[in-house]
Amino acid sequence: MNIYKVRVPGNIEHDIMQKLIRLVSKEKQMKIQKYKRKPDQYSALIGDILIRYLITTNFSKENKDIKYEYNEYGKPYVDELNNFHFNISHSESWVVGAIHEEEVGIDVEKVRPIDTTMIKNIFTEEEFNYLNSLNVEQQLDVFYELWTIKESFVKWIGKGLTIPLNSFVINKNTIFYGDMLSNEVYYKKFTIGKDYKLSCCASLDSFPESIIEIDFVDLCNYFIEDKHSYIV
Repeated sequence: MNIYKVRVPGNIEHDIMQKLIRLVSKEKQMKIQKYKRKPDQYSALIGDILIRYLITTNFSKENKDIKYEYNEYGKPYVDELNNFHFNISHSESWVVGAIHEEEVGIDVEKVRPIDTTMIKNIFTEEEFNYLNSLNVEQQLDVFYELWTIKESFVKWIGKGLTIPLNSFVINKNTIFYGDMLSNEVYYKKFTIGKDYKLSCCASLDSFPESIIEIDFVDLCNYFIEDKHSYIV
């Protein structure tokens, strides 16, 4: 398993954006263009391109030949690459991605003041009571740790919002969900600076010690210099 991060630039020049968007499918282009905020467009595009970069650098496959399929809940995969699983997440300044030979889920969140109305919708009674027992500073830290673990777990399963976040319990090194045994899933927590929390969830305990950073400019140059990368 490897985990990657790309810092989202504050601005992408128009001509560069037009070149980059040609690297993704028409369906993805339409989704990106529906975002009203430029940062959201950038993050969605970079996430897609990051996975395409990882596929083209790890397999004998050109970008134009990469076709995403989706399970019934919307989780993407590449049908021709049976032992390649991936997941992406983004929040504010960072896009992150994880690749693995087994199913994987990842989530990153920027740490910001808690909206207390969200807590009961996200956490079980046990988790809620534990959070309330902490001081304000600890509460914020633990809130985002638990939240990202829960999000990464749901993404690992690949069933999206059909699994409520308060339907399973996070304990130290274990996740309890229905009849699922705790040893069927592992997770690891990371930080990106002081303002972001990241968690990754997988069926194998093979997490890396650190996150690999890919420079946005290098990512752009890798594809833009190869005209055969363009899909349309």
